[in-house]
Amino acid sequence: MKLTISNLLEIPDIGSLRVLVARKWPGLRAKEEVDQWDPDLAASVELSHLLTSKRISESKFVEQYRKELESNYSLVPWLAAIANNSGLTLVFDPSDPTTEVCVKILAEQVSVSSS
Repeated sequence: MKLTISNLLEIPDIGSLRVLVARKWPGLRAKEEVDQWDPDLAASVELSHLLTSKRISESKFVEQYRKELESNYSLVPWLAAIANNSGLTLVFDPSDPTTEVCVKILAEQVSVSSS
């Protein structure tokens, strides 16, 4: 399995599929700099707002985000298949702190799914 995590500002050119994990396009980069963007990989707007406004803890955010992923669970095996074949780079937006948390959880889920 070839899985890496990258900051949107420092996307490596390593030949793997670069997937942006963000609910909305960050506007920091041209869309050509990532290969795939699926907003459903990121936390919902409501959940992200709860974390950024400090109305929930990061651990509660992670718990809720995992539940959101379950409703889109077909995305995780798809990412695992890519990681096992051509390689996968999960890209987060540094201007949105929720995306880095989401990428870490997704990487964990992809690793488990590919085992």
